[in-house]
Amino acid sequence: MADKAARYDEEFKKSLVAFTQQRYKVQSALCKEYGISQSTLAKWIKQYSTVKTEDGEILTAKQIKVLQKRNALLEEENVILKKAIAHLHATLSERLAAVYKLRLQHNIRILCRVLQVNRSTYYKHFFSSPAPRNKENQVIRSYYCTFTLTTTKDLAPIRLLTYCKRDYGIHISVDRVYRY
Repeated sequence: MADKAARYDEEFKKSLVAFTQQRYKVQSALCKEYGISQSTLAKWIKQYSTVKTEDGEILTAKQIKVLQKRNALLEEENVILKKAIAHLHATLSERLAAVYKLRLQHNIRILCRVLQVNRSTYYKHFFSSPAPRNKENQVIRSYYCTFTLTTTKDLAPIRLLTYCKRDYGIHISVDRVYRY
């Protein structure tokens, strides 16, 4: 049976990195002494080597990488806010239009988070077909417009109701006509 790869704790890794940084031993000697490979030690050195900042704070390479990633993300958010003419207190339709405009330059997930729009709202707004009831409402509204343009009579809802039944065969309620 093959031996499992040895697991080393954080303190052990950090102590070996400290040995290499303080030049107590050469890397090859450390590898032979502790039975680890050169590549493993090199990876640990990258991971745990420390850098002292101007204000005296000590950071590891891993922390620096996280900070660089966070900085790049904040810069991208700043660019998005500059490009999107819609401010944070803009209407939903303005923010949706900004997301749609910038969708080819940036990730949709980031755009939606920065402009505070739900992704499902964005996709529903631009890529879903209207519901059958909404389509029917649009047709009835167009009939209402033609009815108001062709007649000079009183625009009572009952007249529109009879007009839709007689000419188009559409049966709708009076309450629905009132909403238009």
